[in-house]
Amino acid sequence: MRSSVYGFAVAAVLTTSSAAGGDADDADDVDVSPLTHERAFEIRVGRGDAEITLHETLVLDQRDPGPGSVEITLPASAVVVGMRSHAGDVATACELRDPESARRLFMSGRAGGPPDSTVLSWAGSEVLELAVTPLLPRVPKLVDLRALAPTEYRGGAHHIVVGPLGSNEADVFARVWTRGDGGSLLVDGRIVPEGVTVRLDREHDVALVDRGAPPLSASVAVVPLPGERFFTRVDVRAAVDIDPAPEGAYVVIAVDGSRSIAQPSALVAAARAYLAEMPGARVAVEVFDREARIVGDDFAPAPVADARLADLVARPQRNGSEIGAALGLADARLMNAPRGAARRIVVLTDLATRSGLDPKRLPPIASGATVHVAAVTSGAPSLARDDDSAWSAVTRPTGGLVWSASANVSARNREEIAEMRRTFEEWAHPLRVDGIDWGLPRSLASDAPSVLDAGEGFTHVQIGAPLPLARVRGEAWSRRVVAGLGADAAATRVWTALALALPVDLTEADIRALAARSNAVTEHTSLVCPSAGAHRGEGMGGIGGALGGPDSSTGIHLGSIGTISRDGATLPPPPDLEPLFAPVFGGCGGAPGTASVVVETTESEIVDVRSVRIAGVAAGSPLERCLVEGIWATLLPRGLTGHATRTVAL
Repeated sequence: MRSSVYGFAVAAVLTTSSAAGGDADDADDVDVSPLTHERAFEIRVGRGDAEITLHETLVLDQRDPGPGSVEITLPASAVVVGMRSHAGDVATACELRDPESARRLFMSGRAGGPPDSTVLSWAGSEVLELAVTPLLPRVPKLVDLRALAPTEYRGGAHHIVVGPLGSNEADVFARVWTRGDGGSLLVDGRIVPEGVTVRLDREHDVALVDRGAPPLSASVAVVPLPGERFFTRVDVRAAVDIDPAPEGAYVVIAVDGSRSIAQPSALVAAARAYLAEMPGARVAVEVFDREARIVGDDFAPAPVADARLADLVARPQRNGSEIGAALGLADARLMNAPRGAARRIVVLTDLATRSGLDPKRLPPIASGATVHVAAVTSGAPSLARDDDSAWSAVTRPTGGLVWSASANVSARNREEIAEMRRTFEEWAHPLRVDGIDWGLPRSLASDAPSVLDAGEGFTHVQIGAPLPLARVRGEAWSRRVVAGLGADAAATRVWTALALALPVDLTEADIRALAARSNAVTEHTSLVCPSAGAHRGEGMGGIGGALGGPDSSTGIHLGSIGTISRDGATLPPPPDLEPLFAPVFGGCGGAPGTASVVVETTESEIVDVRSVRIAGVAAGSPLERCLVEGIWATLLPRGLTGHATRTVAL
């Protein structure tokens, strides 16, 4: 995956008219003066995306009021999805408008009145312009911007790299949290407490460590586009701890002591490296040739077992390789292991057995132990599964595998010993998901890997017909792991916005539809915060009601949408949902005035689409499916009144 650096570079330029009420279109009367501004960030890292808030405070250090603007440079993959303008104790949420009507509002005010608004508009690739009018002399003006940015999954964590602001002005800081997703917060590779403050003077890697995730997980965003097309993003992740090594396991190490073993020290070296990765294990050592025998007393701590293994190197070798007898003895010993303790059998051999020994005819393992059988030679440390071995008939029913391995018999220094432990750690617990079946047509899955290492992931993005998704399957050792591939409402909401920043082929109609649903600033849309007392929608042209719904961005927890009072004043009536759903219906090709939908909502989300009726269109039609998917992808404004069922005419 490509790693991106996320930061806001802010450059301030103040434009003031020579008279407070002067003509804003008269360029000859415009002066440029410094604008003092302070900024701070909040970053909340989640699974798959991060929420970023920029708190920008502007102060006009001159005698007369006037307009002012700052440029805000964003990375290519971040999308601004909301803005809130503060005036004293009142915060005003912003409306999405077409750029021309936003410009008219800023220049002329509402209904011919004086200019009084905050506008965030597209100023070029990755550059936005924040304009405020009026700024009062020495009165701080606070504006909050909210953005989404994708995270990169690697090493079992969701990373976002936050870059420096590139400014020589006052230091800028960010407070960082996880988004309540049950993981740990890392900054530059170190675990830190929630809400830690980071100085943005250089790049910092901020990450959510994904603990307790299932072995294989998936999120699927399915975003409807005009023309019965869909943006689909599939993210599949292998957990960093697919199946952790068990504490206090009871382990039997069975070492082939027959004459065909060219270098017994290789088997012993592999066993010792494996046991170093089994915390608190109780270990029994057995040696087998034509018969199997326990070495020493009963189960013992790993250091004792380590000494018993070392003694095997000089033990006289004998004829015969009765792996069946070794398995039977080990299974019997583990029958008496404490209830609840993990049980393991590891057979180290060269698999040079008598021809009459058929693995399929051996009795099944009765103790519940996981069995690994490994053919071990001397050499550079290596380990590979051998799924074609006949001995898979013994190992696979237990969840284990047959392995081909080589071990460094002369590992002495720290680096060599560490390499041996890393190699044979995979006998202690699975380190990857193998044999992945993506459940996709071969033409679509051509770039999908068959193996995912622990803590790594894979992403597939396409635009067109919806994918025939069902589930993705794989193996951890020989245990089946499965992740469902159904559309995820949360992922769909996020990628309705983030699709705008990806290098994918989106038409202008696509961009307008996605911006309308996600409240995003694009080259075709701007965010406008009218004065605190203005009525929503008054005097606005362009997109008007279609994009004029309240701020519907995903939450950075800056309060409810609409004009609110910090002392708990009454919220305005809940807004009409028609302006949110109408662009969806139009983008699907529906005619205005022909549809009615019934939705169930809570205070901030759609929880059910109960019915959809479209005049002259049969149930289950592509138009109906497109509308339903679009409604599910719509971001509702916060502050709706409780749990309600709403009928919306479109």
